[in-house]
Amino acid sequence: MKKEDLLAYQDRWATVHAFEREERIRLSPEERLRHLWTLMSSVEGMGWGDALRHEGEEARSTWIRLKTHEGK
Repeated sequence: MKKEDLLAYQDRWATVHAFEREERIRLSPEERLRHLWTLMSSVEGMGWGDALRHEGEEARSTWIRLKTHEGK
């Protein structure tokens, strides 16, 4: 791939990302929550449930350790 082609490719994707960012900025809180709900509803179907539960358990464990050592 030539350098010019790569730069043009990057420019096109930068334009796409800018457009998507503007779209997200314009979303109402209700639309944002609907999008979040849609993503969260797809977790089990994609097989991510166990991994996310494990990550949540790790995060809680870390916060407990930090909180326990906070006063020492």
